[in-house]
Amino acid sequence: MALSNSRFHKYTKLIALTENINLQSKIKAYTKIQDLIHYTNYLQELKENTNEYYRLSVIEKVRKKSLKIKKRI
Repeated sequence: MALSNSRFHKYTKLIALTENINLQSKIKAYTKIQDLIHYTNYLQELKENTNEYYRLSVIEKVRKKSLKIKKRI
């Protein structure tokens, strides 16, 4: 649980899944483990979406800039 409060979100899910013996039953029984897994998945998805947004915004800026240069010529 301490990892969930740190910046090691990538490893929280892995530890939550590998640290326990009866994995499936424990995950179903403990909502904190489920929450950790969902939160880690959410952070990963947020990171991917944010990266994609900024990647596309840079592409758009470059495209607009190239259009301005072509108009000058």
